[in-house]
Amino acid sequence: MSVQASVDELLGWTGGSLVRGRGDQTFTGTVIDSRAALPGDLFVAIVGPNHDAHRFLDNVLLGGAAGALVQSDRLDETLPRSDGFLVHVDDTTTALASLAHGHRQSFTGPLIGITGSNGKTTTKELCATILEGCGATLATRGNLNNNFGVPLTLLRREQEDRIAVVEMGMNHRGEIATLAEIAEPTIGVLTNVGTAHIEFLGSRENIALEKGDLLAGLPANGTAVLGRDDALAFAQAERTEARVLSFGRAKNSDLCASQVRFLDEGAFAFQLESPFGRGEIRVFGLAETIVENALAAAGGALAAGVSFEDVADGLARHEGVPGRMQPRTFPNDVLLIDDTYNANPQSMQNALETLARIPSVGERHAVLGQMGELGESAAQAHAEIGRLAAELKIDALYLLGDMTDLTAEAAKSAGLAPERIIQSESHEALAESLRNRINKGDRVLVKGSRAAQMERVIELLEEGSP
Repeated sequence: MSVQASVDELLGWTGGSLVRGRGDQTFTGTVIDSRAALPGDLFVAIVGPNHDAHRFLDNVLLGGAAGALVQSDRLDETLPRSDGFLVHVDDTTTALASLAHGHRQSFTGPLIGITGSNGKTTTKELCATILEGCGATLATRGNLNNNFGVPLTLLRREQEDRIAVVEMGMNHRGEIATLAEIAEPTIGVLTNVGTAHIEFLGSRENIALEKGDLLAGLPANGTAVLGRDDALAFAQAERTEARVLSFGRAKNSDLCASQVRFLDEGAFAFQLESPFGRGEIRVFGLAETIVENALAAAGGALAAGVSFEDVADGLARHEGVPGRMQPRTFPNDVLLIDDTYNANPQSMQNALETLARIPSVGERHAVLGQMGELGESAAQAHAEIGRLAAELKIDALYLLGDMTDLTAEAAKSAGLAPERIIQSESHEALAESLRNRINKGDRVLVKGSRAAQMERVIELLEEGSP
């Protein structure tokens, strides 16, 4: 928490009990990682299935932390020697959420919540870039979008911040509603509905309901921003009492993109028409999905009162998000597309289509890791990726992960020559195979789910550039 708060306020927000210290003591930051604790911070000792932060209390408090929020069932273990205050609660994870919610009440500016199956981090970054050009802005760092990341984001607010943009993710039913209750967004942005995390939610319809909980929780004087081209996403408009602002390529979208074209410098340009203004938009990105991300970000910013001109300027300043369709230049005019942060069937399709579309004087190589959290649809999804790669005439496939056996078989059946499909059991072997086959002017896509750690392939390539 960057804005100073007192122990009395902490007690009021969390319902905790003070077992050591005074109510007028203060703290100026909130951390759950003992390694990040600074003098004056409040340390929240989280208890997880494989981790108990209470064992670090001595080091944190003796290191100068102002105090700690601890669980009452850890009483005998949580009385280290120091001048720091101690507040007991029943559950520290719940208390962290209550603390963030209580602190959020003093913020009167617009708060934009962003969720969706694909593109939410890029949309958040685009929106933050726009907003930062207009004044002090609080924004989620990276993708800290879960039940810990959202509270910690809210607790970073500085006194001068006038607007906030908070990313919200999930993988189980009920999580978005909980995050919306904590953050109380006044503007909700739903990028799209895909099949990410379908293993836990069962169907796209259930995913849509989960994502739509963000819009259902908006106040009547708020704004819901959602894509008109995505039927499941747009159906969530019925669940909100807020004003609805649609975006897309459909002509009846409130924010309508037309004349979309790819520019040689690695950006997209399009004409944007809206009730707020009209004009050409330019935004950096290799995949055409950046257009939808830009529309969603623009909708959030415009709903928050930003001018059309400032939106256009902000989108033009965007420099991309690491690990998400980021171009990397290697010797001999080899272009590598780093899309290693995560993967699901929709983002895999977008990435492969981008690889097939971008100009190349050489061959196109797709280096793919396994996709996760797909449940019963996993086999079909991995096979479809293989068929798509062959249909797009990708020159070579490099695969890692057990499920990619299905990708390989489907690619062969769809016409990709067997010698053009390389399966490896390690990142090292995969990188070596790729290094031996890359030639001048080639284009390389590297992508996989978070658990596949496909960024390791890029690191190995950099150690011995192709």
